[in-house]
Amino acid sequence: MKLFKHLTSATLALTVAAGAAAASIPAKADAADGQIIYDTVLNEWQQRIDAEMAKFPHLSYWNYKQTGVISEDTYSEYTSDKRYRSYLTEEKVKGLNYDSKFFCHKAYLTNWTKTSEQEVDNGECVGFARKLSNDIWGPVVLIRHKVKKNTYGANSNQDPMAEDYIPQIGDIVRLDYKVSTSKGDKTPGHSIFITDIDSNGKITFAECNGEMNDCQIRWGRDRYYHALNWKAVDLPDQNGNLVNMIMFTGNTNSQVTVTREFFLDHATYFERPGIAGDLNFDGQLTGDDAAIFESTVMYDGYTSNSDQAPLAFYDVNGDGYVNNADINAIRYGNPERRLVKLSEIYSDVKCKWNRISNASGFRFTDGCYYVKNDIGGVSWIGTVDSELTSVSVPSRVYCSSDNCWYTVNEIGYYSQSNNSGHRYPTCTENCGIKTLTIPDTVKRIHEYAFSKGALTTLKFAGNNSQLEEIDQCAFSNCKSLRTLDLRPAKNLKVIGAFAFDGCSNLNYIDLPYTKQNLSLGTFVNSATSQSIFGSNLTKTITLYINDEDRTLTSSSTIQPLIFGRSDYDYMKNNKVRIYGKMVRAKCRGNNNNFIDIGQRGITNGFLYVN
Repeated sequence: MKLFKHLTSATLALTVAAGAAAASIPAKADAADGQIIYDTVLNEWQQRIDAEMAKFPHLSYWNYKQTGVISEDTYSEYTSDKRYRSYLTEEKVKGLNYDSKFFCHKAYLTNWTKTSEQEVDNGECVGFARKLSNDIWGPVVLIRHKVKKNTYGANSNQDPMAEDYIPQIGDIVRLDYKVSTSKGDKTPGHSIFITDIDSNGKITFAECNGEMNDCQIRWGRDRYYHALNWKAVDLPDQNGNLVNMIMFTGNTNSQVTVTREFFLDHATYFERPGIAGDLNFDGQLTGDDAAIFESTVMYDGYTSNSDQAPLAFYDVNGDGYVNNADINAIRYGNPERRLVKLSEIYSDVKCKWNRISNASGFRFTDGCYYVKNDIGGVSWIGTVDSELTSVSVPSRVYCSSDNCWYTVNEIGYYSQSNNSGHRYPTCTENCGIKTLTIPDTVKRIHEYAFSKGALTTLKFAGNNSQLEEIDQCAFSNCKSLRTLDLRPAKNLKVIGAFAFDGCSNLNYIDLPYTKQNLSLGTFVNSATSQSIFGSNLTKTITLYINDEDRTLTSSSTIQPLIFGRSDYDYMKNNKVRIYGKMVRAKCRGNNNNFIDIGQRGITNGFLYVN
């Protein structure tokens, strides 16, 4: 993990005087489109600090609730009526938490997991530090970094995620102490918000409840305790029963100037705003971030660290779509350091690069996904790059996880969860490919393989297509599909029910002349059948049978077509028409019998439907 670059003393030398008059913050400090720019906040740092000091005066009490109105933006002076100020530690023990709770969103750790603590807590110091951060930076995502502490030796159990800490203004820092008491070892803590770092490294901070029993707001503090004192006290709980508790106070004689070294002794973690594109958390957008970008989302659609990084952190320009413009901004540009807002985490950020939908799938060097299937080969299930419009699928691909080559014998794959049995289509659904060329080795096109996609043309590579099945709903809702030429598929046996349901612009389909039964409208593993065009065909579609050898006239050369009853009804209403010669059509009736629809002889023309 790279260190954050230490800001210059000119940037950080900001005088913070308790009780200073607030300066107004520019009405629109952030970018015109509502983005929050890191350097904009830094440039206005003193105005923003002054505004907070006026809002929460020195030595006043931060209130979450006052006179029945919930607000984190209120304070009160000391009064004997404890309802109008934040609770004391003693009050908390008594169960009189009038003003104790605050809400904060969970931060992300540097491995992109979220912090585990509850989002509603009752510690003033944490709440106030988060409140200042939210007011000054804005409602942005915080990244929590664990601090590598001096107290651990070379062979100790130092957290492997811990890093060297270079303090920056705006950091929330969590301090923890180990205190041996009559009730065993305790680890009381305190959270502060850094407001200034001078050229000598002295750190100034704001806090609430820094004395651990007074709940006061303090500004301009630059010294804190190296050790804590404790005492056992008996306090009545909310039922009046005495409870023996441990109370902590600062050891006055141990106060030291707060510097980076102090944090390396006492800081457990720090939190700071996350910058879009800063994938290695060094505060800058560099080639290292570009390398992470390329090896994660550009490679297989997954974000860094097992797909836990929100896509918003890859959206460098903040347009809601992660694509080449974002990676190029890191590689070649000098983009503004945009802070990621909380609202982006919960919004629908899109990505140019697809992610795989099946755990057993893999990516081949052609930038496509494949998954091992149950017929000894692999299924093509889509492309990494969702903006590709033309793809040619190879006949064989290599899987690096088992060092084997596999034949591509299926297009699409309908995955099934082992836990719930839930079935879901792979990334072929909704894909933007317009022209797809499939190899001769493909035997099956799976259900929903091209559903809702942009497909306009399906091509066959070679002259010996092994395609036997087109499953139900395979091309459903392909609204760009106007024609489909299946003539090269001389081994085709089945076109499933609803295969072309919702293909509202489909005009005709060239069917192969195989001289074998071609069953249309079937369901997988079911005896029932339906129309290949669905239940709401609104236009006329023509099926072409191309008998290329016009000299054949014997009955053995007739092309049998077996339809579902719904397509027979469409034929009678002139919604489905059959054109060709030497073709005979039947439909499935009740009790698994067949109804003869009609036959064409040795001349081309439309089949007459009885």
